[in-house]
Amino acid sequence: NNLDIKMSEKKLKFRVWDYGNDSTFKECQEEPKMFNPDSIVCIYNSKSVEVGDGLTVKKLRASERKFDLMQFTGFKDKNDKEIYENDIVKLKDGRIGVVIFDTLPLYIENQGKYYVTGWFINFKNEEYEPLEDDAEVIGNIYENPELLEGDINDYFPLLQDTFNF
Repeated sequence: NNLDIKMSEKKLKFRVWDYGNDSTFKECQEEPKMFNPDSIVCIYNSKSVEVGDGLTVKKLRASERKFDLMQFTGFKDKNDKEIYENDIVKLKDGRIGVVIFDTLPLYIENQGKYYVTGWFINFKNEEYEPLEDDAEVIGNIYENPELLEGDINDYFPLLQDTFNF
């Protein structure tokens, strides 16, 4: 049996948003920070990750502090910038949305309802569109929530009150 399976050449890459901490001791407080793929030393699972700056390494544990892992979509925007989960993108027509990975219903006339899993742009009020490389990354939900129209939770109706900036 000569079944050839071509593996994707996409690399799995992640970045990490560290929400920082709100220690009562001022000298122990840390500001929120984005760690890009080059800063990630090791991802143990979704509950523990090591990040570093070249000189030091620290372990982030979900039990001790809040952080989010964001996966590289495999797409680059119109300016050749990598697009990650939770990036804010702008389309040619001026619409702005958030990049998400989800399974969404697809209705085909006279055939019924199917489900499609993949990368989408989530617009306000639960409008979705498949992610394509003609979008432009203009920020992300952590560092630039002001780029979104209205409250960030309007873009994530099933995750109400998840994002507190």
